[in-house]
Amino acid sequence: MKILLSYWLWSGLLSVCLLACQPHSSNELYIGVSADYPPFEYQQGGQLVGFDIDLGQALGDAMGRSVVWREMSFSSLIPALQSKQIDIIISSLTATALRKHHVAFSRVYFTSRPVLLSKQAEISQWTDLRLGVQLGSTMEQIAKQQVYLQQASVVALPSNNQILEEMKANRLDGIILEQAQADEFLKHYPMFHVHLIDGPTDLQADMGYAMAFRLNDPLREQVDQLLDQFEQIGTIQALKQKWFGRHDAL
Repeated sequence: MKILLSYWLWSGLLSVCLLACQPHSSNELYIGVSADYPPFEYQQGGQLVGFDIDLGQALGDAMGRSVVWREMSFSSLIPALQSKQIDIIISSLTATALRKHHVAFSRVYFTSRPVLLSKQAEISQWTDLRLGVQLGSTMEQIAKQQVYLQQASVVALPSNNQILEEMKANRLDGIILEQAQADEFLKHYPMFHVHLIDGPTDLQADMGYAMAFRLNDPLREQVDQLLDQFEQIGTIQALKQKWFGRHDAL
C-alpha cells in the first residue's frame, strides 16, 4: 500500500547504511520487504509469510535463484534499491507517478482500494477524527490531498501495527489503509468498522501494487514475463485464494 523523495533519501539513509554490504551472487535474488503489512508480508512464528512472500519465492524458483529477504522500514526500501543493497522491492508498493521518476516498476500484480478502518460504525463529522496513516505510503498522500480527509487530524507513523496500538489505546480513531489488509485486521479486531473512501483521481489511478527495480534494469523485463506466465498458469490466482480466500481478489 506505501514523504516523499526527500524522506526516502535522508530518513532511510541510516537503515541502508546498517545493511551488511555483502557481495551479490548471481545465484541469489535479494528482495527488500517491510514485513508489517498482513496479509501481504508479515512475521509469523519467526518466519516471513504472506502473499508477497510467496510470490517472491515463486519468482526465485522460476529463475533458479535463491531468494534472500532483507527486512527494513518501508521508507528505507527505495534508498536500499538505489544503493544496490537489494535487487527488487516486493512490499505492497504502489506504482505512483512520483516513484516512477526514481525506480522502474513491473506490471501491476494486485489492484488495491483505500478504506478507513475505524471505531465508528457511522461517520458524520470528519473534523473530530484522529486518523493514522503509514509514513511514506500512498495512504498518506491520499489523506493530504482528499478534501474531506484534510478536515481530520492525521498522524503518520512508521507502521500500521503501531497505528492499531494507538487505536486500541484510544489515542487514534481510525486508520487509512488498503482493503485487503483492513479485512485481515477485522479478523482480530471485529469491533472496528470499514468505510470505503475515495482517493484523488490521480492517486486512484495509481492504486496498484507492483515490484520495483532500479531504472533501466533488465531484471524488470524478465520479472514481467514471469508474472504473465504466473497469471496464465494460475499461480497468482492460487495465491489470492490462499491469502484472501478468493481467486478473483483485485
